[in-house]
Amino acid sequence: MDGPRAPRRDEVDALLDLVCDVWPHFHDRYTEEEMHAAIRRPVHRRDARVVVEGERVVSNIQVLYNHVSVHGSRFGVAGIGCVCTREDRRKRGLAGAILDHCLAEMTAKKARLLYVSGDRSLYRRNHCIRAGSYLKAEVDRESLGRASASLAVRRISEDEWATAAPLHQSEPVRFVRRAGFLAETCFWWNDMDPDMWVIEWHERPVAFVVLVRHWGSEPGGTVREVLEYAGARGAILDGLPDICDAMGVSRVQFTFSAHDRELAYMLGSRGATLTPATLPGHTVRLLNLPGLMRDLREYLAALLPRSDLRRLSFDQHDATCRFAYGDQEVELDLGKSALVVLGGPHAPAMPGDLGRVLSQVFPLPAAVPGLNHL
Repeated sequence: MDGPRAPRRDEVDALLDLVCDVWPHFHDRYTEEEMHAAIRRPVHRRDARVVVEGERVVSNIQVLYNHVSVHGSRFGVAGIGCVCTREDRRKRGLAGAILDHCLAEMTAKKARLLYVSGDRSLYRRNHCIRAGSYLKAEVDRESLGRASASLAVRRISEDEWATAAPLHQSEPVRFVRRAGFLAETCFWWNDMDPDMWVIEWHERPVAFVVLVRHWGSEPGGTVREVLEYAGARGAILDGLPDICDAMGVSRVQFTFSAHDRELAYMLGSRGATLTPATLPGHTVRLLNLPGLMRDLREYLAALLPRSDLRRLSFDQHDATCRFAYGDQEVELDLGKSALVVLGGPHAPAMPGDLGRVLSQVFPLPAAVPGLNHL
């Protein structure tokens, strides 16, 4: 057995064979040429980690590294997906060994949070939990009424990302992207039939929205989820009627950051019921609490007076985090610490002045992976 390690150039076809063996539906979605071309992208080899037996790739985890910007403060994040092991090699701890290896690499590369596109025992055992402060809402096509006559909607392809990029760049909380990021991401990013729409006002883009099929639903259904959006929230809701009609959509589901008060207000004022939620199908792990807080120092300084900021400190040892304000200290495991920092159901209450100060900065605004979904 060889690994965990990065796949070699001559093992790319064996890696693709593993991926398609575990997820055979890829053969229904893509041609062999498309899959072979995509799996050779540098992103698939550079940060994938595999275990190889003979000439067979038997287990794999795909990792992507990125940054998140929160009101101008940036911190590193990692994402994992395509976690798979051949059926005849399961229950031997191979995926767990790769994940341990990847977690050490993530910390060394100064990633502060790990986003996981899954929620199963392998991740739960490694302190990945459902966390983040989100809201969920649904709107029926009928409740949207008529589209605004002053707006025009236009479907765009992934090759036209430059049209939407300035809108995404203006978002206060977002994943940081290069212009050509869609050509660099994993080939299955479009597995849920994404439709990218730009909403224009006087021939100028003012918003965009990406709608996808409900995960696990069959093609041709009439319900769509909002994977990502940016720009004028009012324009999105005013343009949705035309988008729904063009796609034959009867209902649209939103899961978005609870810090987006503008969208929450606009959905609520249109009669939508807003409920607390976590990001569907995702878990998150806190990798480095002190590093995260150092990276967010400017963000914290905008919210806290200097006297509070000086007395506030954070520490982490293995799977235990320490929150302190002066001589007040609380130690929590990684899961509960993530709930304090990111929010979510059953987040523990913090006592005294420590709780007073932390309530002014936590939960952090939630970044939605969107098109960075892995």
